[in-house]
Amino acid sequence: MRHTIILLVSVATLAACGPINQPAEENAAGQVYVITASDTTLTDTRWRLVEISGVQVASPAEKGKELFVIMQKEGKVVNGFAGCNSFAGTYELVGGEGIKFSQMTSTLMACDDMEMEKQFTSMFANVTSYDVNIDTLEFHQTPPTPIARFVVMNQ
Repeated sequence: MRHTIILLVSVATLAACGPINQPAEENAAGQVYVITASDTTLTDTRWRLVEISGVQVASPAEKGKELFVIMQKEGKVVNGFAGCNSFAGTYELVGGEGIKFSQMTSTLMACDDMEMEKQFTSMFANVTSYDVNIDTLEFHQTPPTPIARFVVMNQ
């Protein structure tokens, strides 16, 4: 009886230590892993665009390659893919959650539907702040109005 109680207390303690309702991702090998707040930061994380100006972005299965952005900590460089062209530039963190993008440039390939790409790349000029919440990144414009939403992208 004493061993049963000790076992139950041990199991309950271990269960309390595990993640509850944490977002999970599946990598290319089919392994599921949990994303925690300490795993995700603004920089050096690949962020997949899921919404811009309140409109859901088509999933990669519908349109091809994923639209993404990554802010590299080293050199304060931003780059990504906008649907047809790759883009790059620089960013500067301003205050606690302020951000400013500059020197944005992109490759110059022409594709059939460039509307989403134009909207995505022009958005950077209007971003004034950001918010990272576990596996989600939001860019805001002034006043703090959401302009784009991203989720952590499988690497």
